[in-house]
Amino acid sequence: LVVRQYFTRNEHEEFRRIYARYDHQGAGTVNKQDMPSILSWLGYTTQAEVAEESVRQVSGTTLTEQEFISCMRKVHLHEIELLSKRLMAEDERGDGTILASKLQEVLRVIGYKAPDSDAIKEVAEDLDITTDDERLDVSDLWQFLIIFRAREGFNSAEAADLKEAFQRYDKARCGEISILEVGKLLRWLGYQLPYEVLQHFVTRVDVDESGSLDFSELRKLIRMHRERDLTLMEEAFNAQDPSPRGTISTAQVRDALGSLGYLDNELSRSTEGGCEALVEEEQFDLIPASEVKGGRMDALSFLRVALRASKASRRAFRLNGGFTCTQGEQMKRL
Repeated sequence: LVVRQYFTRNEHEEFRRIYARYDHQGAGTVNKQDMPSILSWLGYTTQAEVAEESVRQVSGTTLTEQEFISCMRKVHLHEIELLSKRLMAEDERGDGTILASKLQEVLRVIGYKAPDSDAIKEVAEDLDITTDDERLDVSDLWQFLIIFRAREGFNSAEAADLKEAFQRYDKARCGEISILEVGKLLRWLGYQLPYEVLQHFVTRVDVDESGSLDFSELRKLIRMHRERDLTLMEEAFNAQDPSPRGTISTAQVRDALGSLGYLDNELSRSTEGGCEALVEEEQFDLIPASEVKGGRMDALSFLRVALRASKASRRAFRLNGGFTCTQGEQMKRL
């Protein structure tokens, strides 16, 4: 247990595996400067300065395996400190607990910008947290975080979609797909990534340079893409709010969504008569009234709206065979 730095056996083994991936020369060391990349690969939302602080006291430019495990311990202690502070701020009863209804806020404190509500609910249910008024202590919060992170923040429907896509392109049934197939797989799922962005993510995930991805690596790649999208969404919001006031008007919301490519004509499917509005069970409302207060929208509400529009855009992209409706109509005219 001491050798494992008080991590569970599963945690310790996961750290050893990622350490081996980054030990490119097989020399028993990894570069200290790789620490932020390793944390990102593992799904940590830790800020760069935390990663830098975790290795500051290690002399030299490399880390042995045991030094790396010690650095991971520092990162975990930092997260536990954040959880404890949030718990204290929300502990109105003074008994060291917090309401389960605050789980989304807890994740945002850790660094998740807009965690999926369905994913949160599913993890909570798996931990037998069935009502929002249940009380959770720091140990409960930590267990929740471990499972949420292990699932890369995806809900079960999203995970099933990814699994179907992976099996579709794992033609040899070997549990891996070539990195040459990743672009096709992502387009099948409705993701539109420029080639250079795709290559960037593949390089970040395929750290052992095997030339192929297993299912866990594919999930990490798409999670990284989602994190990039959230950063772009934040930038789009901030561009409309230079003051900043912390809110933008509904007209500015539409402009921000337009800059991200989530305009009404992109949320459509191609028909013989042209572009038809994409309708699911109910008509898609680009800017739900529930997210608007006094004609304005805050940053968190905007992220939720943008994520919802992003999902609808991917669905339309899939229905149109890998093209936006506008692109499809342009091709018909050629």
